[in-house]
Amino acid sequence: MIKFEIYKICTFTIIFSLVVPFAVSYSAESETLEIEIRSTGGDRSGGFKTNYIIYQDSEKTPYLEKNLESNPETISLPKDHKYKIEVFVNGMYATVAYAELNEPTKLDINIPQSGGLKFNVYFERGEKTIENAIVIIKSNDGQQQAIGSTDENGDTMRYWLQSSNRDEDYYIAEVYYEEFLLATFSDIKIQHSIQQDQKLVVPIPAVVENLITFRLFDTDSNRILKNHGNFSVLLVGKNNIPITNPITPSRGEIYFSSIPSDVYTVSVLKDGVKDPLWSDIRIPITGVQENFELVQRDPLQPIPKPASNPMVSLDSEESEKLQIEIKTINGDRIGTFQTNYIIYQDSEKTPYLEKNLESNPETISLPKDHKYKIEVFVNGMYATVAYAELNEPTKLDINIPQSGGLKFNVYFERGEKTIENAIVIVKDNDGQQQAIGSTDENGDTGRYWLQSTNREQDYYTAEVYFDEFLLTSIPNLKIQSGLAHEQKIVVPIPAVVEELITFRLFDTDLNKIVNNDANYSVLLTGQDNQQYKKSFISKNGEIYFSSIPSGLYTVYVLKDGVKDPLWKDIQIPITGVKDIFDLNQINLDAPIAVPFSDEVPDLIPDPVPEPDPWVTSNVIILSSEIYIPSTISVNLFDTVTWTNDDTKLHTVTSTSSGIFDSGAYGKNQTFSYQFTEDGTYEYFCELHPWMTGTVIAGIGGDVSIPIDPAVDPAIDPAVDPAVDPAVDPAVDPAVDPAV
Repeated sequence: MIKFEIYKICTFTIIFSLVVPFAVSYSAESETLEIEIRSTGGDRSGGFKTNYIIYQDSEKTPYLEKNLESNPETISLPKDHKYKIEVFVNGMYATVAYAELNEPTKLDINIPQSGGLKFNVYFERGEKTIENAIVIIKSNDGQQQAIGSTDENGDTMRYWLQSSNRDEDYYIAEVYYEEFLLATFSDIKIQHSIQQDQKLVVPIPAVVENLITFRLFDTDSNRILKNHGNFSVLLVGKNNIPITNPITPSRGEIYFSSIPSDVYTVSVLKDGVKDPLWSDIRIPITGVQENFELVQRDPLQPIPKPASNPMVSLDSEESEKLQIEIKTINGDRIGTFQTNYIIYQDSEKTPYLEKNLESNPETISLPKDHKYKIEVFVNGMYATVAYAELNEPTKLDINIPQSGGLKFNVYFERGEKTIENAIVIVKDNDGQQQAIGSTDENGDTGRYWLQSTNREQDYYTAEVYFDEFLLTSIPNLKIQSGLAHEQKIVVPIPAVVEELITFRLFDTDLNKIVNNDANYSVLLTGQDNQQYKKSFISKNGEIYFSSIPSGLYTVYVLKDGVKDPLWKDIQIPITGVKDIFDLNQINLDAPIAVPFSDEVPDLIPDPVPEPDPWVTSNVIILSSEIYIPSTISVNLFDTVTWTNDDTKLHTVTSTSSGIFDSGAYGKNQTFSYQFTEDGTYEYFCELHPWMTGTVIAGIGGDVSIPIDPAVDPAIDPAVDPAVDPAVDPAVDPAVDPAV
């Protein structure tokens, strides 16, 4: 009987050991998810300071938190699950995306473009600027995102950082004299693609009028008085102008007043020369502290040797610490933004380590008793090389050339008339975006401060756009260290297109509409709201324009002088490159095809029964920048799919933060969202905020019929251009907040 029981136990153990691992491995079958992150302008993100958080199914606890190491990046996740991916750049929430992982999947994620933030730093009255102040920008979780210093005008460089897209996201600016904190400014917001200037007034005076007092002490903490010798104190600020005062006979104190706020090197003099019994120290004189005590050092006291804490690497080689600190040649510690380095070991040609700079200084562990070569890159450009032999804990100070300032002046083809509102994107020679800005009324961009090009093979490329339309590309741009450059760009388009521009109208059957069909005309509205209107003037039904200023125009088809909803409003560049444009009617009565979509509905916070089947309703985004239908009613658990039928990028973004946000997506792409709670959901396009729509969930119904154009101002064909500020150049901007 005992033998039989032992036999049963052994048999059960064997079967359990075989079945359970199989079941576990089966349940953990994984699949690959490839993530590619781009800005709304189409540029692939560099991955610097980018991380993402993945949630599985309806879980509130993150399944995976990870820094983006490459772009695109492939990860493995358990199969047959739904995933929600939140992306963060510079510590800021950027966007959210969804994937249902049943097979190898590629997920394209679009994030808002960076915004440019420049600081102007002033003393407390806001009149005098502060030179050589250090400004550190942190995200609201306290992580450093950028660092720089002010110039002789109190201005920092322009920091290009991820826009703050949620109410709870903000940046913090800390202003320092060297390592001494002067002030902290919080709740700083950055808008995407916008250049902002912010004035920072620190609560310290330009000149400290209060009495500054120094007292001297020996090693036994006894006061040094006048009868102990002819002592004095020397102050040297950043301007290298010495200020010295002697010890007073009565109180044995040394006084200063009317001292400019600065960080000073303090030296104790005896008989007019430095006394070696006092070490020089650095102190900030800003009016916060008025009394300073200087104590003699004991020359016989041994200097303590720092304890060593060697580490062992994975390959069992004993490792040692290397601390890297990178500064410009004038001593300014650089920020970590767009900075990386490559390390080679001994005489190897293959990199031992490639790494983004995450802090400055930064400490890494490397195998001991080797020689290392460290190449530093900033803005994709080679900056310098340094060497270290690692036998003990080592600090390596690396000096790189200063940035150079590059400003563009953008002109039409003859180089006489400047271009306003052109977008200029600067890329490095491997195609990564380094800066973006737009031209002002004088055709000038801001000044881009970028790493100098120190090797012959290194260069920048400038691309000039009207909106998303590329006008020209200027390669082989060089930047010299410490210099401010100005580069004139002449784009190969005329200021005025003298050639004939022809528009032709076609109905839904592609039949050309001729002059006797109706009283049709075409209205062009430029970015400056200047309008050009033409009626049929040819027997073959063509509409002609000539002598049109080059620019980006919105094109409207009018019937009897008002907008006709049967034609999409489109946006086109008139630059002389293309001179014939065909405008086609849309068929509002045609059934809407349901496109195949890989998008998954938003994750349901709590498990709920899922009705089967769910209904998918459809909204079309037209080039006239409207959602059709603009209002839609759906049942609970129905999914709405938005199809972009426009050539421009659009978003579908809920007005209530965080409910749904498609990110920018292009022509023929779709975005879907499942409505799991009753309510009215309003949404808009982040790129074109006048585009709005509404989803009414939970009170039933099929796709609603488009709102009557006669009462829906979003698609109203009867709007009188003479009084419609959207197309009226004569609206006074001073009284119309919309313009």
